Amino acid sequence: MSDSLYHNYASALFDLVEGDRYEDYLSAVRETEKNLLEQREFLSFLSSYEIPLSDKEKAIEKIYGPLKLPYYTDFLKLLTKKHRIGSFEIISREFGELVCEKLGIIEGIIYPYRRRRLRQKVWQESGAEERDRTRPHRRCQGRLRRQSL
Repeated sequence: MSDSLYHNYASALFDLVEGDRYEDYLSAVRETEKNLLEQREFLSFLSSYEIPLSDKEKAIEKIYGPLKLPYYTDFLKLLTKKHRIGSFEIISREFGELVCEKLGIIEGIIYPYRRRRLRQKVWQESGAEERDRTRPHRRCQGRLRRQSL
């Protein structure tokens, strides 16, 4: 991970997560990222220097307050106040890496069946036994969690 300003923001939010609510926060962060990417007008509204900060904070509270995640709306308000909300995609990626590391989740490419068959053939010819120690985690689409068989 890079040691950047955005990583510092992601680390700050990560440190504020209480209990085992990491997946809830990760879900909220990714949903917020999706909203900001799809609704450019809302991002422009939050990034504007002309609109009073109080109006932006009310909008954030109205939209993200119902999530009932402690400190999340305050975090978004801080990003808006510091004019960093436009870089939320980077902060989201950094936060996702921190959460996945904490939960033992590996994000990446799942190889197609043919490549797996090739790998199995190599293992068989070498005389070694292949043991796949990764299984899809029930709550993680496109992600794997390391688990012992």
